[in-house]
Amino acid sequence: MPSLPTFERPPLAEVFLAGQHAPLARLRTAHMGEFLQALGPSWEPLQEVTALGQTREPVGEEAEWISPGVLQVDVNPAVRLRTRTNEQDRMIQVENGWLSLNWMLASGKPYPRYSTLRKEFDKHWGRWSGYLGKGKLGELQVNLWEVGYVNVLPRGELWSRLDDWARLLPSLVAPGSPDPGRLQTMSGRWAFLIAPGKGRLQVFLEHALRNVPEPTECLLLRLIARGPTRDASVESLGAGLDLGHETIVRTFAALLSEDARQKLGYRT
Repeated sequence: MPSLPTFERPPLAEVFLAGQHAPLARLRTAHMGEFLQALGPSWEPLQEVTALGQTREPVGEEAEWISPGVLQVDVNPAVRLRTRTNEQDRMIQVENGWLSLNWMLASGKPYPRYSTLRKEFDKHWGRWSGYLGKGKLGELQVNLWEVGYVNVLPRGELWSRLDDWARLLPSLVAPGSPDPGRLQTMSGRWAFLIAPGKGRLQVFLEHALRNVPEPTECLLLRLIARGPTRDASVESLGAGLDLGHETIVRTFAALLSEDARQKLGYRT
């Protein structure tokens, strides 16, 4: 396998790795809370948010017209619990059917790279599986993997005007506008099959105002890869995460112009 391209200055604000498993009938909110609280004092108090539910990613011919859907599963509790590190650079989220690890950009801390996050995710997934087994709550039957990268491109660094987007991302944004001087904003969504039956990559482009650490006009470029596991094993989950990571990295490099790649420290 050829080595993946890298960037010395990746414009990342967030990366997440996630696995979906079949819901467990005996699992309750108290169990999820106990699991997360065992992380220790370096993690903040738990937050409760709405559960995502079971997701199906179309990866065949239906992917040409079906958006990802959410399958409604009547299993309580329909909540998601999450906690962040005191340093605000990691977040663990768990619900009845999902576990995810998020890395978030924290002041002065560079992106730790996928290999580091993958090891951390494997550790938390192993803890989750062990906790469920010890409590006789059920075995994890994995059915979906997901990887997401959120890139923030502030105005003034790689682009100044909205019509610069066509030069920054020539594969996505068509050049020209009926009246470039009056163009206020635009956004887009693209979906690509990774390989028949293996997964799908979605690319979202958004003109946004990001308030971290202060209000900054930027271009948000989100790449989310997701697909079914080949079987219910943890090895299949890991293979899917690696496939999603490789797809995102190669696609991000291919979308950027040569000038943008050089400014971000592109290396092969």
